[in-house]
Amino acid sequence: MNSEIRNQVEVIHESCPRAVIFSTGGGSKALNWLLSVPGASQSIIDIQVPYSEKSIVELLGNVPTSFASGDTSIQLAEVAYSKASRLSDGVPVVGIGSTSSISTNRDKKGTHSCFISVRSNKDIVTYSIQFIKGVRDRDAEDEICSKLLIRALSDHCKINFDIKIDLDPREEIDITFSPLDDEVISVIEGRVPAITMSRNGEILSGVPDSVGILAGSFNPLHKGHKDLLLTASKLLGGDVCYEISCTNVDKPPMGRYEIRKRMKQFIGNGNLILSNTPVFYKKAQLFPGRTFIIGWDTAKRLMSPKYYDGDSSVMVKALSEISKQRCSFLVAGRNDGDQFRTLKDIDVPSEFSDMLTAIPESEFRSDLSSTNIRTVNEKCER
Repeated sequence: MNSEIRNQVEVIHESCPRAVIFSTGGGSKALNWLLSVPGASQSIIDIQVPYSEKSIVELLGNVPTSFASGDTSIQLAEVAYSKASRLSDGVPVVGIGSTSSISTNRDKKGTHSCFISVRSNKDIVTYSIQFIKGVRDRDAEDEICSKLLIRALSDHCKINFDIKIDLDPREEIDITFSPLDDEVISVIEGRVPAITMSRNGEILSGVPDSVGILAGSFNPLHKGHKDLLLTASKLLGGDVCYEISCTNVDKPPMGRYEIRKRMKQFIGNGNLILSNTPVFYKKAQLFPGRTFIIGWDTAKRLMSPKYYDGDSSVMVKALSEISKQRCSFLVAGRNDGDQFRTLKDIDVPSEFSDMLTAIPESEFRSDLSSTNIRTVNEKCER
């Protein structure tokens, strides 16, 4: 430990509320720094390293979607804060959760990343870095995770942090703030059906009076989405909003970190509705009279009994509810292997054919795919 880090830890011991830290996968040097500098008993209540997946599951009480993610670091921080509060004797406390996936002695298919969340009595702040693979070894990645943990604790304690964190120019530290009880949490927990974030980042109650809604997971938001929104707005003659649902029929529900991370993409790019409504017949109840802008693949699922547990009557009931709410669909063509598929390639029951309108290929075509973008990004990181 160099003198800079030692001095930083000394100030933390003198100035910070007492902490419980749960750390897994990386950041081990920070734990040693905190415990080896005299005065640790002033600021540290407990440090644990639940390293195996079984240990993490036992600690959290559930199996996380990903063991190295912002939402898992938040869960660890919540559990740490709860323990700190029980053991605090009434003094101020903080809970820290750290989870990382860093270089090891075997090839890893996923990204190398580090997530550190700080839970106070006011909010949760999550710091994250996604490493470029091959730039450094495990020891160097652990060093960065460790310094980031010390920075996170220093920021919480309002202590200046001037220690250099050696990042590649392609890497950056992302900071996400999550209030403990706000509009986003209300949507996640189902207390309110939807909220709107304006393009300037302001959170508004309810939903805007738009003519169309472009729903998706937007992981990530890309040029194809933006161009489709503009095309739909032109065809419909009015405003179109983006929409993300906290829950998804085909995927696990998103946690607060992942939701806020995706919401940040839309600042400056358009109005965004956050809902807890994953299926279109329920979206129709929430957004009556709107036109939903969807891709060919989504339209195919919408019109296939396979996605209604093989029950055609359930499909008809869902589509009838959408029709009852005066909702309709604009369908954009999409690549399917070597072919560009459009609405004409879908077998639509005759009684619902008026609900769907194709967007001409001459008006819009984008071969961009969020899945492909994520795959390319992961290959670049390797």
